[in-house]
Amino acid sequence: MKTYSNISVVIPAFNSQKTIARAIKSVLLQTYKVFEIIVIDDGSTDNTYKVVKNLAIKHKEIKLIKFKKNKGQSIARDEAIRISKGEYIAFLDSDDKWHKKKIACMITFLICTNSKFAFHDFIIINKSIKKLSIRSPEIVNSSQFLSKRNVGNCLTVICHASVFNKIKFSDYSLKINEDLWTFYFILKKIKYGYGIPMTLGTQYISSNSVSSNKFLTSKNFFKVLLNQKKIIFFLKLKIIFSYIYFSFHRYFKQKLL
Repeated sequence: MKTYSNISVVIPAFNSQKTIARAIKSVLLQTYKVFEIIVIDDGSTDNTYKVVKNLAIKHKEIKLIKFKKNKGQSIARDEAIRISKGEYIAFLDSDDKWHKKKIACMITFLICTNSKFAFHDFIIINKSIKKLSIRSPEIVNSSQFLSKRNVGNCLTVICHASVFNKIKFSDYSLKINEDLWTFYFILKKIKYGYGIPMTLGTQYISSNSVSSNKFLTSKNFFKVLLNQKKIIFFLKLKIIFSYIYFSFHRYFKQKLL
């Protein structure tokens, strides 16, 4: 059985000088060392590039690319995937972090089960430093991935590089939920994704982050869903009701903290 695989880590960054070092260091501290960390500075106007450049001088696995102007995180992720050389691709946003055994646990699972798509439990920390633990399902198909609100998307997902053949984050011209829809179409192709019941990452929600605007995120999700011609109407309704249920469930859990 194969016991070692190269991992490429994709990190888009825009004006992230306060958090990008924490994100990158959480990758560098992994017990299973990754092959490369590709950071795309998406036209930042602060010191993001300088912070990453200083880290790259000390750590040869960091590859830094800077866009002259902001193109959006979808195009940034696509560019990183295009130049990546790893057998597997993992994602991390510039304001989140991994726990140190994330890659070791996930790559062991992927190799032993011959899977191409996996995710894990995670923690959400909001602006009030309140923590919410999110437990992932054991297995999801494409529609379940859309409707259940307990898959951490880019924070938690690792894919085999082959799943991005003819699929790009920028295919959907979205500024919100683009990762959700990208992974949906990947799961349409490979059928199933698998959850690992271990807390291996932390998502930080700030007051000005896209993730914090629940109304805008949900409105965008429903709009894109209803425009999907390949999803039958009955399944759309099922996804919408399930999405609302899990959203309220998460909301009230946060209120009880």
